[in-house]
Amino acid sequence: MQSKASKGINMRNSSFLLCVLLLVGGVSGDKVEVSVMEGDSVTLKHDAAEVQREGDLQWKFQVSIIAKIETTGQVVYTPKGTGKFRDRLKLDNQTGFLTITNIRTNDSADYEFKIKNNKEIIREFSLAVRDEMKPVSVKEGEPFILGTGLIEIKGYDLIIWKFKEQNITEINKGTNGTLFIDHQTGSLINIKSRMTDSGDYQLHMISSSHTVQRTISVTVSEPSKPPEPSKPSEPSKPSEPSKPSEPSKATKVLAVLLSLSLMVILILILILIFVRIMCWKKVSRPKTPGTESALEIINLQDSDTKTV
Repeated sequence: MQSKASKGINMRNSSFLLCVLLLVGGVSGDKVEVSVMEGDSVTLKHDAAEVQREGDLQWKFQVSIIAKIETTGQVVYTPKGTGKFRDRLKLDNQTGFLTITNIRTNDSADYEFKIKNNKEIIREFSLAVRDEMKPVSVKEGEPFILGTGLIEIKGYDLIIWKFKEQNITEINKGTNGTLFIDHQTGSLINIKSRMTDSGDYQLHMISSSHTVQRTISVTVSEPSKPPEPSKPSEPSKPSEPSKPSEPSKATKVLAVLLSLSLMVILILILILIFVRIMCWKKVSRPKTPGTESALEIINLQDSDTKTV
């Protein structure tokens, strides 16, 4: 039989062994809930990076191994991993963190990290993928908000917004000063947009269990011009009479000949009228008594001669 002292030592050793197993096995308790949007990149982390391994480090999608790091340090992607994710998987052979880029809705599932030959799962993740973030388009001078999708910042140690490879805080040190971060949701607010605010904004949400990266495209266009006041309609000018087309040379010659003919006819008519008037006057003139024409005198003398 063992002495009480040896039993106490065994109990202390058992407790110490249990603590080591908890540390090495990394019993994490509840699953880590990760909510992302379609098109995001997510990095799933574990807390066993410093653990001395006794087998391969494995990442599973549902029940299938998709990637692993062998004891030699070589990264291996299984047919299940390459078939489903193609080139969207990246397993860091230094940290053992798994990154999935360009997340899709059918990537929603349970993921787990464990060490081969170790019965305990180091960490489990439940990944939920929502609809993608739509590009933002505004007119210059209008505000816009780029959301994180969070109601309240929980579970994230750090949220960083970047624009043109600069942190937003660095941008606000300049002359812009219109960009602010909502400290409750982590959303980015621009109270007065400018044309120079157009571009891609990068969101980094970092926690001890995972990191989410998102890119949102913003377009700021010129403001629409107000409609010009309508001018009063001017009174319509009376249409000028159309000028007759100039006659041809043949028409001019014909017109001249016709005019001359009419003039000749008119002159003849006037001469005829004049002659008729003169004749009428001569016929209607009365004879004065005692006056006889020479012809009548001669006729009388002839008659007298014949009588003698």
